Amino acid sequence: MRLGLLLVLCFALPALAAHPGSSAPCQDCHTAGAAGGKAPIVTPAEPGFLARLTGKKSFRGHPSVSCAGAVGADGVLSGCHRPEDGRRSLLVLDLAGKPVDVLCVRCHAEAARPGAHHPSYKADKDKDGVPETLVRPAPTQEVFGEWAPGLRGAPLARFPDALVFQTLPDGTRKRVTAVPLGEVVELGPDGKPVTEKHIVTCTTCHNPHHGYLVEVGTEEALNREMVARAKGDALLRLRDHTNALCEVCH
Repeated sequence: MRLGLLLVLCFALPALAAHPGSSAPCQDCHTAGAAGGKAPIVTPAEPGFLARLTGKKSFRGHPSVSCAGAVGADGVLSGCHRPEDGRRSLLVLDLAGKPVDVLCVRCHAEAARPGAHHPSYKADKDKDGVPETLVRPAPTQEVFGEWAPGLRGAPLARFPDALVFQTLPDGTRKRVTAVPLGEVVELGPDGKPVTEKHIVTCTTCHNPHHGYLVEVGTEEALNREMVARAKGDALLRLRDHTNALCEVCH
């Protein structure tokens, strides 16, 4: 299964048994330049002391939950990953056969409701308030072409949420991006499970592991003057004020 969120805490170390678990500071391993550059970069480097004095802000990932945590009695997440449980991608919820939306909706229910700006992996085509149609792009769209993880090579072929840069001959760095689609298990008309592929999930457009807009092929900090939203950058994979993200599917 390839879900956008299926990634961070499991691939930089050789085996689950070797993982330090929730008690360890995640950023000791999962930071820019970690593992000798062999692992995908999942968070941008923090600005140094002098950079902070000149006003540079941190754009490290999701601001309201920690990397590792648990599900509270009220269903609210204190973090997305729980390594000691050993689930796939070491998540706090078991998403086997389910879209990553199940995890995201714990905090973002309003954004996932039918008819909202953000679609869930299902759309409400008949407008009865019950989503019943799977959302997937057409095979001719760029999400199957230029932005497909499989065409990006390692490590994006396996970990499309990775933040990866390539160094060009002139010394500049190019950001390499992939837009992942999900795979879910649905009950067919006969009541038997059917695996549905190429489904648009929350993390097709959003990357919870880094939170700043980037132009195709470049690295940049968020320019809030060019963003229509008052707060944040919505953790989007590509900058939206040029429609780069929208055009992947539209």
